[in-house]
Amino acid sequence: MKNSDVKLRIRAIWGFKNSIFATLAFLLYGGLTIALCVTGIGAIVAPVFAVGYAALWLNMVRDDGKVEFMRIFTDTLSNVLKKWVMTFLTTLFTGLWSLLFIIPGIVKAYSYAMAPYIMLDNPEISAMDAIKQSQKMMSGYKKKLFFLDLSFLPACLIAPLTLGILYLDIIPRRAASHAAFYEELKKVTAEAPAQEAAEA
Repeated sequence: MKNSDVKLRIRAIWGFKNSIFATLAFLLYGGLTIALCVTGIGAIVAPVFAVGYAALWLNMVRDDGKVEFMRIFTDTLSNVLKKWVMTFLTTLFTGLWSLLFIIPGIVKAYSYAMAPYIMLDNPEISAMDAIKQSQKMMSGYKKKLFFLDLSFLPACLIAPLTLGILYLDIIPRRAASHAAFYEELKKVTAEAPAQEAAEA
């Protein structure tokens, strides 16, 4: 599994049209989050929208670039309580690990990174099981996802020179890359047990 494959997959489906759609989706998500925070219910509802936001990019990766704005709503409003608990627990656990030192918190954040996608693919799963599966899935791959994120750093350094406009492409592209990373990681983790069984 190579990060270059993940980025090539995103580059293949991005294009100018999807770049515009992705930017609009990001603005929609950001606007919703800000509006919810202004109304005072952001802490309760906004975290769940993060799962709907992840669903939008996962669907985009699987559907060769098709962006469905309504995913933010439909995939947020189903199993709301379970998704809220999962988001709350990952935030809580990351925060607690960060109290020890910043590095353990970062490591745990990457360990839990696949939990939203796992829950989207397995609606019946519990919040805690989604987190545990993410930890298992990311074992040995946290550094790889960290370096994938790090590859966006040069663009982030240039973005202020564009008055921040470049962030409208960087942030959605990073979100889509995480979804593509999950898709590639699923293949790798599915192949590993099969190889072990063959060797046995």
